[in-house]
Amino acid sequence: PQGAEDFFTVDLGRTERFSRLELHLGINPLDFPRSFAVDVSSDGRTWTEVERDDAYFPDLAVDMVEDFSRYVVPGIFSQVEARYVRIRLTGGHPYRHWSIAEFVLRGD
Repeated sequence: PQGAEDFFTVDLGRTERFSRLELHLGINPLDFPRSFAVDVSSDGRTWTEVERDDAYFPDLAVDMVEDFSRYVVPGIFSQVEARYVRIRLTGGHPYRHWSIAEFVLRGD
């Protein structure tokens, strides 16, 4: 189950510029983070929080039922330059897991 302060960190291998993060949930649409923060770092030691949502619930539409590609958790923030990205849970859930099928960063 999701626990406060659980995290997922990605080392991009070099500094990149981006302003949007997407967590694609794939076939696990109920395993979204209920509350989370997005942190960035240039060295993997010092972190800056760039986005936070303490009560996230996805926008749902009827046509999403059969189209798992549409289950995406967005993170939108001012453009940053960083080598490391961390998604950190700021709250937990008693029985739902946290799944990430795909992690996408965009610069637009």
